[in-house]
Amino acid sequence: DDLWYVEVHADADVDCTLTADDAYARPLTWDDGETQAGDDAVAAPDNLGGDYLFQLPSQTSAWGAWRHVLTVTSGEADLYVQKNAYPTDSTTWRSTNPGSDAVVLGASDFAANQTWYLRVHASPGAAWSLVSGDLYVPDLGPLGPDDAAPVSLPVGPEGSAWFRTTIPADTLAWRLASAGATLHVTKGAAPVPSRGRYEVREADASLLVPTYLTSGQYVVAVERAGVSSVTVDSRRQRIRVASAEPGAVGDDFAFTATLADDGFPWVTWRVDVPVDQIAWQVAVTPLSGTADVYVRKGDVPNATRNDGLSEAPGALVDTVTQVPPNLTNGTWYVSVRAAGPGWSCRLTSGNPEITDVAFVNDPVPVGNGAAHEAQVGWRYFRVPDIASQVGTLGWILDLEGAPAGTEIALRRNAVPGRWVYRANGATSTSQSSRVDVTATSGFLERPNHEADIWYIGIYHPTAALGPFALRTRTFQPTTLAMNGGAVTVSDQVSGRWRYYKVIVPPGGLGWDLALDPVTSGKPRMVIRRDILPASYGDIPSTGINEGTQWASTWQWAVGNDLTNRPYAPYVQGQSADN
Repeated sequence: DDLWYVEVHADADVDCTLTADDAYARPLTWDDGETQAGDDAVAAPDNLGGDYLFQLPSQTSAWGAWRHVLTVTSGEADLYVQKNAYPTDSTTWRSTNPGSDAVVLGASDFAANQTWYLRVHASPGAAWSLVSGDLYVPDLGPLGPDDAAPVSLPVGPEGSAWFRTTIPADTLAWRLASAGATLHVTKGAAPVPSRGRYEVREADASLLVPTYLTSGQYVVAVERAGVSSVTVDSRRQRIRVASAEPGAVGDDFAFTATLADDGFPWVTWRVDVPVDQIAWQVAVTPLSGTADVYVRKGDVPNATRNDGLSEAPGALVDTVTQVPPNLTNGTWYVSVRAAGPGWSCRLTSGNPEITDVAFVNDPVPVGNGAAHEAQVGWRYFRVPDIASQVGTLGWILDLEGAPAGTEIALRRNAVPGRWVYRANGATSTSQSSRVDVTATSGFLERPNHEADIWYIGIYHPTAALGPFALRTRTFQPTTLAMNGGAVTVSDQVSGRWRYYKVIVPPGGLGWDLALDPVTSGKPRMVIRRDILPASYGDIPSTGINEGTQWASTWQWAVGNDLTNRPYAPYVQGQSADN
């Protein structure tokens, strides 16, 4: 009821109109989101331009989000939103894009029964309408079959189209795609891309799988700015089985099939692993474009939920190998993710190739084989001849011509394995392995090797194995005389053993051994009776250098000199203080 005065000052003769409203802010009605345009939208009260203030009490949103949409049909207008106060130009919630504007709040940005203000700043003559309330989230019903047709959805000033769908309990995987868009998915609530509120986010296409995918309702935001509509492909993922798939050669475990681009980057196969399988290898060979492969037991895999994966770059052959006890009989699934226009690839499932080799093949090593040179992952060999291993002192395996970091692994009576995987939606990888002995230095040494059937695995997770050669031989120690024996050593490779054999005659009063002089490196000396030293520890762990007995297989890892004792008589140069 106070009396106010308004002064209009002009620097020249002008004609103008002064208008005033009898309310500080016009009321808005919360829109229920039943239509894209909104049923409770308000139009511009006039075409004079300037600021228009609206007030709205917030309500509980049906989808955990609140949209404010300013649709501009001519001229220019901007939108500002603020809780409990007049929205200034610097308010957090604002949209000043050319043309229409929108502000979408996430569930944590507001609560019911709060007072919010919306300010529209319009140019003179601008035509616009304003709606505020629930998101428009059309219901697409239960997820359709694997041959369901795509749908078209409108995109408003929010820059996204939302929809909801119900996932039936028997759904193995959900195929979701919209070319050129970013897909955001949340179970039971609306994703809000502008606020970073979502559970899954992927560009162009997504394969959603258990355990994230369960029965219930999911809401998807398809984000794509600058368009009025988007086409969305949402349906069950097709599960292929070799015995029912035209063009596949083999059975439901061991088969080969060619895959081709059908507009969706993911292809999924079911594989029935039989009982007593010693290993299973899946390989994907790109023919055009690139391809990665993922495997999983009991559920469909994707890039972040799997039991094994291979994502080698370029045109390399990806392989994933599973071995017992991780590998068990039953239903497994393989998903291939390909990329590139008109991509195609060859999928192979079955037993890995295992080449029998001699226990000792030196001087003629065994090669990888041309068929495996572009392969990433495992290449296997087996030593079946037990008799040839009996009576040897140990075994040496040398890998020649392989990429740096390539692993040599041994496993007794079983195929070795190592695989990377992602679990529970993680973007980083984890690793599991089933090996008995392993090395990545280019050689593997097995002093006192036990005779048995041994499997050899050569592995690299990201590089092609190339035309490597595997050389195997036994330890042949150099014989040294007990008295006066000497040998000069140069260029000994770090981490490698060199063995010397000494026959100790009866009646000796002592034994002196020395590495002298050492001009480079830091070699260590280990002495063991009857068999080769194989570690840097004492066996038994204490007292061997002070005892009067040295039983068979006992070992002393030399540290201090035998005479380096902290009591008189002292070694030359020592005293009671040092």
